[in-house]
Amino acid sequence: MKKLFKKNPGTTLVEITLYFAIVGAILMSAMVFALEIMSLTASSQNFAELQANQDFYVQKISETIQEADSVDLTASVFDDPNGILSLKMPSSSESPTRFYLVDNDVYIQKGSNSEIQLNSNTVVFNSMKFTRVVGDKAPDQVIIDAEMSPLHTDLVEINQDFKIHLAVSLRR
Repeated sequence: MKKLFKKNPGTTLVEITLYFAIVGAILMSAMVFALEIMSLTASSQNFAELQANQDFYVQKISETIQEADSVDLTASVFDDPNGILSLKMPSSSESPTRFYLVDNDVYIQKGSNSEIQLNSNTVVFNSMKFTRVVGDKAPDQVIIDAEMSPLHTDLVEINQDFKIHLAVSLRR
């Protein structure tokens, strides 16, 4: 009787090398994909920080202008990229309230209180210009044009600047 067994030569070195090359290529692709996702997530978070700075700045300056009694014309600097807005407030302890730009940071100072930086350290303000608009029967209006840029390298590379154009009327 004949035995019908085939001899199993085992796995060759070429087959093992080919297997590791395929598995290595798949793992390398997955790692590159994961690193790209992590980079996009960080960039997205930095962009959200820039937007949050913009929203906070717009809200703070809008609320303050709307609460003001009038614009202090002698202490304000209009139509200048490094403008200053000085407001006369209803409360004497908060009057004058000033918005100004120093070393690419925006500050607010209420009365004799300490100044407070409005932007975070992740963004800079390149300019902040105020324009006063006066109407016959309408309350004074202040137009704010500002430009802010990111400091984080992910957003600097995509050259994303925020331009803020805002018109706010005094309520009084």
